Amino acid sequence: MKKFEEAIDKYREALGRLDTLILREKPGEPEWEALDRKNISLYSNLSQCYLNVGNMYEAAETASEVLSRDPDNEKALYRRARARIGCWQLDEAEEDLKKLALLPNNESLVKTEMAVLAQKRIELAESKKKTYSKMFK
Repeated sequence: MKKFEEAIDKYREALGRLDTLILREKPGEPEWEALDRKNISLYSNLSQCYLNVGNMYEAAETASEVLSRDPDNEKALYRRARARIGCWQLDEAEEDLKKLALLPNNESLVKTEMAVLAQKRIELAESKKKTYSKMFK
């Protein structure tokens, strides 16, 4: 756990330094584009670190940063779906998984996560049922 937290600090530092460099360039120029593309791997790795420490909201947010630059990034779609499941954003997670299913070679991965998603929906329904039954006793 400690190593992931250290990695999070390092990735955040790298992103801050990269942002400083990007600010020196003109948006849309080749140099700016090249620097901005480096954000993809940094945000992607940061998202995985957040998943590993259980910080689902940050994991989803950093995966979204990747997807804003590379909408078909398979790792980011998968990581954001897992994070959204962890945040109980089940409909949004399903959207990510459906998009991931459209990309090649992800069938078994999507099938596994859809099963997790279905189980979470059952847990949510049971939780709501218990809550409402207590309200009307």
